[in-house]
Amino acid sequence: MIRAWMAPALALICGVAACGPAAPPDPFRGEDRMAVDPVCSRRVDPARALQVRHAGAAFYFCSAECQDRFKADPAAFAPRP
Repeated sequence: MIRAWMAPALALICGVAACGPAAPPDPFRGEDRMAVDPVCSRRVDPARALQVRHAGAAFYFCSAECQDRFKADPAAFAPRP
């Protein structure tokens, strides 16, 4: 018999949440649409963030300082293929 206090430990061991499998991501939650600033690795909202297009991709920044650092040397921050 599994006691209530054992459920969280079993969930960790089995890799399943105590209340069942993880729910699929909600498309209306803001965190699912967050981008990562390539300079400082902060999560940013693309709708509000500064943006630079480089090599056909959009990059989003938390501040003008991060944007300027990226513009000065995009190869240092852009992901490599």
